[in-house]
Amino acid sequence: MVEERLFSLLEEGLEELDHAQEVEELRACRERYEAGEYFVSFIGQYSAGKSYLINNLLERDLLPQGRVETTPLLTYIRYGAEEEAHLYYFDGHVETVDLSQVRRIMQSADGDAWDLSEVEHMEVFLDVDLLRRGMILLDTPGINTLIERHERLLTRSLALSSGIVYVTSGALAAVDAEKLELFVHDGCSLSLVRTHCDQINEAEELFADVVANDQRILSELGIRDHLQDSFYISNLPDSPHFAGVAKIRAMLGGKGADVRASLAEDTAKRLHVMTERVRTALAEQESLLAAGQAERAAQIEHRRNALDQEVERLGIQLKDRQVRLKREV
Repeated sequence: MVEERLFSLLEEGLEELDHAQEVEELRACRERYEAGEYFVSFIGQYSAGKSYLINNLLERDLLPQGRVETTPLLTYIRYGAEEEAHLYYFDGHVETVDLSQVRRIMQSADGDAWDLSEVEHMEVFLDVDLLRRGMILLDTPGINTLIERHERLLTRSLALSSGIVYVTSGALAAVDAEKLELFVHDGCSLSLVRTHCDQINEAEELFADVVANDQRILSELGIRDHLQDSFYISNLPDSPHFAGVAKIRAMLGGKGADVRASLAEDTAKRLHVMTERVRTALAEQESLLAAGQAERAAQIEHRRNALDQEVERLGIQLKDRQVRLKREV
């Protein structure tokens, strides 16, 4: 379990550093942890196959898929015995729609009927076992199609997310590498999925060579060791690579089987990374103030020492959990 004291110490440290945005991100992380909900965000460029993958994982024909243009709309998919969708508008009112309308709403040509420029996000409720214990899937617009208001919403959604599934349709582009490096920097629980593996021409390049080349690039970027897993799949049921979808579903199912434990572990990892950054920044500020402001420097030193103790305790907890998981396996 993550102790309340660590959240408080981190918030004090960030406020001392005047890092307002990180304070908001920490509060969102705290909100998610206290609510006991496990958010998994699917992120990637337009047409990478995120929505198609979510459909396959849920075994539902729910979200628009393929290369059709879709409206940049954040969509939360959570458990609900009564299956329906809600549109949340910026003015505060909520509209309930039938699941059969979800695909039309998200396709740009039809979405205009709902005045989506005024919609903040959509929630979809499904009676699906994967979501039953508190896991929530977040389908995001393509990172290359986001509009300004959804950039802000996505930033908050990522702060709420315990896990990120980054989806790419092929070899990593510069924008993919940039996003992955950012998620690693933030300490997110991160998995990589490469779709469209059915399009690999074995006569020109062996599948094994494609995988090896991707992993080499990830290693050179310093990302590979931070990935929970990498999956190479096809979203097409008649492809031999479609079996990879079941592996992703099993990974998510393992996380969702005990949401509180998964939430505690991933939150601890994220806070551990954040704590290290705050400690470093406080130490730098302490050095600058030491010469002329001894009393202020002493206050900062006290906060840094308290964070040092929390980092040590968190490290021990994470190692103990890893040992237990290996023993269980």
